Amino acid sequence: MNKEIAGFIEFLLDTEATSELSFIEATANKCHLYCKRNKSIFEKIVNQKFQQWKNYYQKEECALAERLAINVGSELSANQSENESDQESSSDNEQKKPSQLSVHKQGQALQSIKHADIYIDPCSQCKRLLQFLYYCQQHSNDMADLYFHTLGNCVRNENENLSAVALQQIALHISDEAELSPRLLKCLPASQSSSSAPKMHHPILKTIQSLIARKKTNQNMLTMMSSDDFDILYPYRARFLDLHREFRDSMHYFIDGDSFLLSIAHHINVDLNTYYGNTLHVVFIIERILQTLFNQAQQCNYTLIFFDCHYYLYENEKSILNMLRACLIAHVFYNINQYGSAKVRQFSSWIDAEYVKFIREEKPLFIFYHDMSSVDVCNNSVLSKTTLRKLIYVYRLFGNYHQYYLECNLYLMNKLILTDTVVKCFQIKFTGRCSRPQLHTTISLVLSSHQTNIILDKDDAIKLEKLITNQDDARLFFYLKTILTFIREKSNDQAKKENLFNLLSPLLVLHVALLIRLSLIDRHLPINFPSIKFSSIFSQSMIQFQQQLAICLSSYVSALSYSKVADIFDGRLFAFTLYQLKQSSSKIRFDSDTMNIIKQCLSLLNISMHENLFPNIVNQLIQSNHLIFSTLATDEQSVSMEKKKIAKISNSFIDTYLAPIMSKSDQWTFEFTDPDDSSLARYEGKYHWHVYKEVGDELSRIRNNDDDNKNSTKYRFRTTTEQKFSTYFTLYGKSLTSRDVRDNQLQIVYPATSSNTSNSEGLDSNRVASASGDKKKRKGKNLSKQVHQTKAEKIIEENKQRKLDKSIGSERDQVTSVEDLLKQIPLGDYSKAIEIIDESLPNFKTPVNRIELLKQKFRLQRKYLKLLKQKNILSVEEKFKLDYLKIDFFGTMTEMAQIENTADVFNQKREYLEELVDDSSLDREKWYRFQMEKINSRLPRHEQGLPDGRVPDFIPDKWQIEFLDTVDKHQSVIIVAPTASGKTYASYYAMNKVIKDQNDPNGICVYIAPTKALVNQVAATIYSKFGPIFGIFTRDFRRNMNECRILVTVPQCMEILLLSPSHQRWCKRIKYAIFDEIHCMSGEIGADVWEKTMLLINCPMIGLSATVNNGEEMCQWIEHVEEQRSKIFKTPKPRRVRFIIHHERMADLNKYLYSNRELHSIHPIGVMNAKQLITRGVPKDFSLSPYETLQLNDAMKTFSNDTK
Repeated sequence: MNKEIAGFIEFLLDTEATSELSFIEATANKCHLYCKRNKSIFEKIVNQKFQQWKNYYQKEECALAERLAINVGSELSANQSENESDQESSSDNEQKKPSQLSVHKQGQALQSIKHADIYIDPCSQCKRLLQFLYYCQQHSNDMADLYFHTLGNCVRNENENLSAVALQQIALHISDEAELSPRLLKCLPASQSSSSAPKMHHPILKTIQSLIARKKTNQNMLTMMSSDDFDILYPYRARFLDLHREFRDSMHYFIDGDSFLLSIAHHINVDLNTYYGNTLHVVFIIERILQTLFNQAQQCNYTLIFFDCHYYLYENEKSILNMLRACLIAHVFYNINQYGSAKVRQFSSWIDAEYVKFIREEKPLFIFYHDMSSVDVCNNSVLSKTTLRKLIYVYRLFGNYHQYYLECNLYLMNKLILTDTVVKCFQIKFTGRCSRPQLHTTISLVLSSHQTNIILDKDDAIKLEKLITNQDDARLFFYLKTILTFIREKSNDQAKKENLFNLLSPLLVLHVALLIRLSLIDRHLPINFPSIKFSSIFSQSMIQFQQQLAICLSSYVSALSYSKVADIFDGRLFAFTLYQLKQSSSKIRFDSDTMNIIKQCLSLLNISMHENLFPNIVNQLIQSNHLIFSTLATDEQSVSMEKKKIAKISNSFIDTYLAPIMSKSDQWTFEFTDPDDSSLARYEGKYHWHVYKEVGDELSRIRNNDDDNKNSTKYRFRTTTEQKFSTYFTLYGKSLTSRDVRDNQLQIVYPATSSNTSNSEGLDSNRVASASGDKKKRKGKNLSKQVHQTKAEKIIEENKQRKLDKSIGSERDQVTSVEDLLKQIPLGDYSKAIEIIDESLPNFKTPVNRIELLKQKFRLQRKYLKLLKQKNILSVEEKFKLDYLKIDFFGTMTEMAQIENTADVFNQKREYLEELVDDSSLDREKWYRFQMEKINSRLPRHEQGLPDGRVPDFIPDKWQIEFLDTVDKHQSVIIVAPTASGKTYASYYAMNKVIKDQNDPNGICVYIAPTKALVNQVAATIYSKFGPIFGIFTRDFRRNMNECRILVTVPQCMEILLLSPSHQRWCKRIKYAIFDEIHCMSGEIGADVWEKTMLLINCPMIGLSATVNNGEEMCQWIEHVEEQRSKIFKTPKPRRVRFIIHHERMADLNKYLYSNRELHSIHPIGVMNAKQLITRGVPKDFSLSPYETLQLNDAMKTFSNDTK
């Protein structure tokens, strides 16, 4: 039992491996352990944990003290070294001693820290332990003593972090319990004053004191909670992430409609206060956001959820919010519901059984909502401070409930960044669970505060709807129903209000008629018409009307059209109509259709219609001081404004599109400045209108490493930095371009020198004779071949032979040294001997010496192979060595056969093949199966192509030759080819073409890569091939940008250069632009930057990709761009754009499934289903490795035999 409980506690407190949900589930499943007989075991484990935490913190303090001592010593040694550098001391050894001593001390300290840091998190463990004991004491009285005892010990702990965790548990306990527990109060520290308590405890103690006061006075938790209290009781961790994939790929998710609506109501461009607000603008913004969310997945994978418990908190704030909620629900339900199912639902609360059932059926991946925490509480024109606090509290519980009880992820709309390719928002995770009683108490309190006195008269509504005959618009029905409801509910003691509403009713009828008849273009109102002030009674009547209109909209269902229900009220149009009626009765006229609507509505309301009805009503309202019009201010007078100074970009593309603006210079509110004079234009604190990005020259805000080095006063620092930079790119470039690089998979590759030599001359007896110096014999035998040689050819041949003989002689000494090393290896250590030969082989280029070493290696491999096969039981390491040895054995034998020009390898090497396969009855089929199964992807590949003098480093394929021809003709090209097919390598030909162009020695080639890692890789390759002629420009730094011949950058930085006023001359030097991974222009982030860069640049382009599905469409788009560019830059004809596609993949892609800590191979056919193969067919770049081909062949044979 002791081990079971100890293991159970360790599982619960393992915060890294045990999730919060697993912790809750495991705690609930082990209730049988929480009994009196196990109390002593739990006490012992708790004491052990306290001792473990104490030891951990003591070791941490010691480690911290050692770190501080190291830092102090390092600073002293650094200062000493710098002083010696300034004095130009000649004693380098004396300079190195302090640094070596400090490094030695630092190593010792870090080693001790490493031993001390058997990592645990005492705070998280303490929190879990207290939560566990809290649950135990709730279900077993026997565990109460242990809970309060542990809680008191944690509060009194010397470590402030542990005591803070205990105080948070006390605060949570007080908020959950209905009554205060005396034992809980005893756990509090004796002195709770801010002067004696640690600073980090102040907010927690303040929350505890406020909670205690509220419990004693039975105050409402909704109104008294502060934001600090929320953070202490229900803390969460937040991360700002790009969650585009989650929104795109999730099957379903929920959006909280009320918080969504309130967040848009607080939008900077939304005004709900002036003239009682309007509905269309807010609904339009919400609809655009919903449309953008739809575009993420090209389907409506979300449901808009509205909860009455949220609505009741703000329904008495602003009447326009009630209207917005009602018309938004109606608009989404009737107008946006074009995807086959209703995407808006209403529930009374989120703890309601109906909602829980709904969420269990739909299984949303996450809940998307606004927690109102980022809204300004103090200066808010939409919601009161009390209401905002209630909303923040309820939404904190809302998120906690969905995370722990409904198991949903939580994403916040706060600070949302949303485009068609980017969804950046906060992902939050609560660190503690709220109790169910607390949740139910809060929701019950909210629901009980709402009083429903709505009496529906559906029969009258149906009759009224039938009387509306001239318009199919539900807005007319809701307006008339609201006005009739008002008229019937008037009380006799409100004579003034009755009279006012009688005057107001025709104006409301006129307003809805204008909403129906006027288009949005006709409703373009002037900005500066006089403002109107309304009396308090008038405002109260309008508020009541809006509230009643919202009730009618949500309570009644009309058979009329809801297509324009989003535009149900426009306060500015209403105010402007009053202003026009006040101006002159003769100036305002209505068309016949509008008058028909007005007359029918007034007749239904029993209001007589005459010519001057509306002007008379306005005059009466003015005379009774219900309307007060202000006079126009003197703002019509023209005020001279200082013109803004703008740096002009001298680019033909931009000039063409700005021509209409540039032609009206007399209307400019700006003036152009010299781009080089940056002091004239000031951009600090100004941002672009469409993105939150600061206006100005971004280039100057990126660190220039060249300036840093030039401005350095110390020569040693400058040279050291340059040396490090050069060393890094030399080593990195060599690792990327070296022929002798081998991966750990032992790809069998023939050396280029031996293959070329053997192909041209072969290694026959004549070649062996030449190695021994018998030149005359070789000369006689080859005489017949040289009869037709010219004198120049003979001289070239003799020079080649002379060089070959010289190489053979120089390599003989190396062969001797290798043999001497092999003699020093103990007998039986075959692995070490083979390793020595492998290290030496790259240095041998001549076939004679290479074959000699290969034969020695082959003999050692045979002995080693025989030794391993004789063992009955092999360890895991030995099995791996055996598999690796078989492959290496095959590679050695293959290269020997190639150098020796063996005609029939199977028959001539049969003895060795049988040893390798371990089969004396070996036939050709078994040998081929062995190669395909065991050697698999490491088999040498046959090169398809012809040598081309333009690229002597490799033999290009047909598609690569086509690409080279395109570059020679200065044309643009899109290349779609699989990974490792030579796209990037071939692009270096374009760079070399620009560098060696004698007609333009200042031309630049730009290589644009999507990531900084790829930028460094390409830069290193360029350094290895062409030397230090490249520049780098990323968002972190720029180096050698202005003087380079090849610039390697990312799209965002290329855009900065193309739009920089001071770099337009530099941009004109660009002769070729290479876009690597061009499919990123349809990616998730920065796709628009790729497109803008292609449009702004004026040179041939090379687009490289392995995954573009619509390459031809992209090619057509670039052709269209070239046509437009030809017109703008006035070239004789547009550049031709070539499209090259190559499907063959040179590297096999192996698919694996990781399960139970092992990788299991998956056949490519296994990841396809029948529907995919029938509808889409086999992918064009589909390829099988040799072993996968063998598997497929065997499976087809088996299936064929079974069906016979």
